[in-house]
Amino acid sequence: MTANQDNPNQVPPRSVSGTFVLSALTTSGIEWEPGAMHPYLPFRRVAPDEVIGGAMLVYHGTFDLSGVAAVTHIARSNSVRDSSASQALAEAEAAIALTPHSVRAHLALGRSLAALERKAEAREEFEKALALAHETGDEWYPIQIADARRELRRLLSLAARQ
Repeated sequence: MTANQDNPNQVPPRSVSGTFVLSALTTSGIEWEPGAMHPYLPFRRVAPDEVIGGAMLVYHGTFDLSGVAAVTHIARSNSVRDSSASQALAEAEAAIALTPHSVRAHLALGRSLAALERKAEAREEFEKALALAHETGDEWYPIQIADARRELRRLLSLAARQ
């Protein structure tokens, strides 16, 4: 069983029981945020039941997928922002509710707010993303830091024109 085998954009429930097949890269953490924000941390806390080809890890059991749900909300926010800023905002807020210290979630929220012309709130979210990146470790977030700084410059430029 997978949490969203029929639709990869479906947000998984918080807790799911079944068989999970994950790549070793996914569970390693290199693609995600560090520490408690790692969406696949529940799998890292236990040994896999099987290893296929040294790269695919098989787990059986019940796992908390709230981190995976947060990542899904962030991805959905980013993908719908141009077509529906209000939906992007709702997705980003759902991600923040699940992972309030996520740099990526605050960046998605800032972008959604900027798309809705809520510039002061957007600026606060970009600044929050930068502060969280600094607290967590700037080395984890070079792209997100550059994006947040670029978004802040854009907001300042827009404000200067008005």
